[in-house]
Amino acid sequence: MKKKFLLAVICLFIFTGCEVKYDLDLDRYIEDVTIEDGVGTDNQMFDVYSKKPIPLSNLIPIESESDDKKKNVDYYDVKDISSDNSIGLKFSGVFGKDIPITQSTLLKYGTRDVQIIERDNTISINEFNRIKLFDQFSSLDKVTVNIISGRKMIESNADKVSGSVYTWIITRDNYMNKTISIVFSADKGLLDPDSPIMRFSLVMIIAVIIGGLIYLFVRKRMNKANSV
Repeated sequence: MKKKFLLAVICLFIFTGCEVKYDLDLDRYIEDVTIEDGVGTDNQMFDVYSKKPIPLSNLIPIESESDDKKKNVDYYDVKDISSDNSIGLKFSGVFGKDIPITQSTLLKYGTRDVQIIERDNTISINEFNRIKLFDQFSSLDKVTVNIISGRKMIESNADKVSGSVYTWIITRDNYMNKTISIVFSADKGLLDPDSPIMRFSLVMIIAVIIGGLIYLFVRKRMNKANSV
């Protein structure tokens, strides 16, 4: 029931020219899924499913008969991003220790086999099998995957890299053999607030500020005393 319901949600947007964009901030484990389609979609169905609560974790069943949220359950935030030329929804979720990104409901139902593994001081993401949405919906044109991270990249087969954004473009022409693979260092580097260098830098900055304030205070007192 849950699988059929999720696919029904996605199916609302699978008409001519439909595109899906998947963004994963690997440093903060924030997931954004944007689904857009051209005009002509059933607006009544759109209104229904834009209000349907979808749990972050795929271990929590979706209440197909209710739009009420349950206590102690984390859900995706849903935003209507429709315009004059298209309709669309954006699903956003924040994951963490209680709900790892590997339990993502939308990730599970959009792909066949995704592995996110942390070991040997590295984080690797691999999608070995094709994105199954292309098999299920003939009008889906493109899926864009963006993985964002400030960590040091060790290896990647991304189609495009722009700063800390690694992008893959999956289309109906290449989805059968298109793979996603990237390996990061688990260390976030100098910008990691928990790193020793970052902590030392913060201490030094605070010490300089305090020292500067003390200097200005003493100098002001001395100038005042000399003027008397």
